[in-house]
Amino acid sequence: MAANAHAGAGYAAYGIELSASHHRFGTEGLVTATATALTLGRTLCTHEVVVRDDHERRLSTVRITNIIRPIHRPSTSDAD
Repeated sequence: MAANAHAGAGYAAYGIELSASHHRFGTEGLVTATATALTLGRTLCTHEVVVRDDHERRLSTVRITNIIRPIHRPSTSDAD
């Protein structure tokens, strides 16, 4: 969602790289994921997502890089 919000109208973000490290597991309670932008470029953006339990212990760290491309809308002449 954050990458598509950054991309803006007429553009979409597509994941090209994903890395996840799981540090511990949770057995009960709530977990919260917080995304932080590391880079917000014109064609690439990278976010780090940290997952924490309700005691603020880090459970997982995820890094995702997205490429930003224009959305292709087929014209009526494209339909054959």
